[in-house]
Amino acid sequence: MFSIKRENEIKLGDKKVRIEKITPKKWRELFEVVDILPNIIIKLVQVPSDQFVTYFLSALEFGMDEVIEVTSKLTGIEKEYLEDHVGLDEIIEYFRRMVEKNNLVDTAKNIKSLLPISKETE
Repeated sequence: MFSIKRENEIKLGDKKVRIEKITPKKWRELFEVVDILPNIIIKLVQVPSDQFVTYFLSALEFGMDEVIEVTSKLTGIEKEYLEDHVGLDEIIEYFRRMVEKNNLVDTAKNIKSLLPISKETE
């Protein structure tokens, strides 16, 4: 028999979690634990491709605790379990699917379109 891949579920270690919408309540919980992660992500997007791996590895050193904390908040899995039993590849795939499920790329574009156009100073 073939196994049906469920798009709304993923395994982190031995635990199965659902890929869910991030509600306003969940966003508030995330903002309580997020500190340096947004800056790291912005810098990763801007780094030249030939320096990406080096910068990514350095960013992991500074941002791993926050990545674990955010993953724990989103999934309900204890931080200790994530640190001891879940691979970085699984966490990254979880985030990729969360971004997709929550349409975060288009949402960010829509928010940006609502902001006034900045005028360059003369």
